Amino acid sequence: MLVDDNDVILSDIYGRKFKAAGYDFTILPDAGVDFASTVADIQPALILMDIDLKKPRTGVDAVKILQADERTKSIPVIFLTNGDLPEEVKTAKSLPFLGFLVKVDLVPSEVVAKVQELYGEFTKKHI
Repeated sequence: MLVDDNDVILSDIYGRKFKAAGYDFTILPDAGVDFASTVADIQPALILMDIDLKKPRTGVDAVKILQADERTKSIPVIFLTNGDLPEEVKTAKSLPFLGFLVKVDLVPSEVVAKVQELYGEFTKKHI
């Protein structure tokens, strides 16, 4: 699992929770212009993508980049949001994704449970 979130502290907490639940968990390094290549090299089974990235791209931009690249377009994405970007959320909903999780509504252990649920449903359909 790969997470791309601008909140380093929260990403670290998620990492500990997911690792405790038995998942491999990688925080995306600042990939800049080589974003798709970096993700293609890692080949995660799932990406947790913050919609409100403060890097050179938003989470929506990042998913559009992934969808345009043959090496990464089949990697499932779950969006993370604080729920305060209605236009970005609206645009994100036009993209392929497994679900939306509102970070302020869920403690990290609930995020793990929701991700397990969404990814479990996805794998049942695609295996």
